[in-house]
Amino acid sequence: MVLYDYLDSGNGYKVRLLLAQLGLSYRYHEVDIMKGESRTPQFLTKSPDGRIPLLETAEGQFLAESDAILWYLAEGSAFIPEGRLARGQVLQWMFFEQYSHEPYVATRRDTSSATCPPTAPGAANCRSAWRAGAMRSK
Repeated sequence: MVLYDYLDSGNGYKVRLLLAQLGLSYRYHEVDIMKGESRTPQFLTKSPDGRIPLLETAEGQFLAESDAILWYLAEGSAFIPEGRLARGQVLQWMFFEQYSHEPYVATRRDTSSATCPPTAPGAANCRSAWRAGAMRSK
């Protein structure tokens, strides 16, 4: 799997967090939205609306929208319960997060600030280490 993402994306963070919780290996490909990399013809062939995160499956198919990616990854795990009502409640919280939380809080936040506060010594090295793979699941 390949995750096309931008490190500061709150929606991308959710996907990276679930990948880590599930212990799934993936390749991280950073798409710098601030430099317009999600609007290039090459990226738009993968994601026609130019949005991240974007997951490329092992079969080479693409899945966009963070909650759709979460549901896809969680299928068959304890993160999606068996019962119909329980699954509906999981979706209820996912829809709540996207509608009531994400637009106000998580649209673009610095997810690395918890582990790499900008004023901390070596903060730039922390971000570089994450990109190099030292701080994420393999």
